Amino acid sequence: MPMAMTLGHRIRQVRVKRGWNQKQLAEASQITQATISRLEADRVTQLKSDALGRLAETLGVTVDYLAGRAKEPLAVSSPDPAVQELVQTYERLVASERKQLLDYARFLKTQGRTKGRRTRQRRR
Repeated sequence: MPMAMTLGHRIRQVRVKRGWNQKQLAEASQITQATISRLEADRVTQLKSDALGRLAETLGVTVDYLAGRAKEPLAVSSPDPAVQELVQTYERLVASERKQLLDYARFLKTQGRTKGRRTRQRRR
């Protein structure tokens, strides 16, 4: 059975894929190179959430991917800062809060469709 990838392995894999060395990642994420090195060597296995968030953002992957909760490094490619903020907020929520947020988004989506139908019906 293959061994699960650690936080350090995931960080290194994405960093190398981007063509960066540890110093470049450290400067971009504002995390020391020594910490990056210890993470990649699995000598540090936990990281504060703000540091993990900076690493994920710098590497262009989700916190869930780095933490091993997602198989794919789903990066948000939208240039819209509101989308970036929404995704980052979502990643910090617990499962029940995520469900509430998704339910609310679905509700808003249906409200937009309903309003659009009413407007079109009035024009007829």
